[in-house]
Amino acid sequence: MLAMALLIAQQANAAVNTVTAARIWPAQDYTRITLESPKPFVYKMTLLKNPERVVVDVENVELNTVLKSLSEKILSSDPYISQLRVATFKPGVVRLVVDLKTEAKPTVFTLQPAGDYKHRLVLDVYPVADPLMAMLSDMDKATAPVADTAPKEQKAVDSVVFTEE
Repeated sequence: MLAMALLIAQQANAAVNTVTAARIWPAQDYTRITLESPKPFVYKMTLLKNPERVVVDVENVELNTVLKSLSEKILSSDPYISQLRVATFKPGVVRLVVDLKTEAKPTVFTLQPAGDYKHRLVLDVYPVADPLMAMLSDMDKATAPVADTAPKEQKAVDSVVFTEE
């Protein structure tokens, strides 16, 4: 009986994933949060309103110092994220709550190991409005001439004569 309990405990510990790195890249186009671990991630994302926030539950992960320090990496100048909270939601599940400054379009996906990088869980926070289209619209508004009155009617020219001197 004791041997069976030890075997179950070993299997449970083997299933726990350790986050070994966490990175944040704030940019004008979007902000990216990346978690890295030796094992694949299992996750669930939820988008909540009033106030705007993204919730990501990462399964089979224990809260560690890498995850705890993630909230300190959010800059006040980040255009989309106001703060990030990380805590144990229930045993074996870590919850990331990303408080947003405005409505956003988050996407979450995983990446396989490549080069020096291990398994990665990536959260991208995009603005709802396409920044390129917004920039083009702003440029059109800035360069379009503004007419005070309608153009005057002009008479048509029947013919034009060119002469050489």
